[in-house]
Amino acid sequence: MSELGSRIPTYEQFLEYRAVVIQAIAAAWHDPAFLEYLKDSPRQALFDRFGYKYPFSLDLKVRTGSAAWTPARTGGWTTQQNDTLQLVLPPAPAQQEQRAAALAAYNTEHIHILD
Repeated sequence: MSELGSRIPTYEQFLEYRAVVIQAIAAAWHDPAFLEYLKDSPRQALFDRFGYKYPFSLDLKVRTGSAAWTPARTGGWTTQQNDTLQLVLPPAPAQQEQRAAALAAYNTEHIHILD
C-alpha cells in the first residue's frame, strides 16, 4: 500500500472515533477538569481517558460554544458546520434527564451511513 493509502481512514476507524467522541462529550459534561484537558490536548485526553489512539493525519481541535441543544425548535442540535474535522463539544442540556437523548441525537445527526 502506498504511503498515502495507509493514511486514508477506514470507515471502521471513523465509527470508532465517533463512539469515542460520544463518550468524551458525556465525560466533559460531568467532569470540568476533563473538559479543560480535552480542550487543551484532545489527542492525549482521548488516549488517557479512553485508551483511544487518534489514527487520522488531520489536526484535532475541540471547539466549544458552537452548538446548542434546541429540541423544541429543531428536534435536536443546532450547530455551525464547516469543512474540517473537529470535535464539536456541545454544552450539556440544562436538564439532566435530557442528556441521554441529546447524546443520541448528536450521534444520529453527525453520522451518515454509506450505502
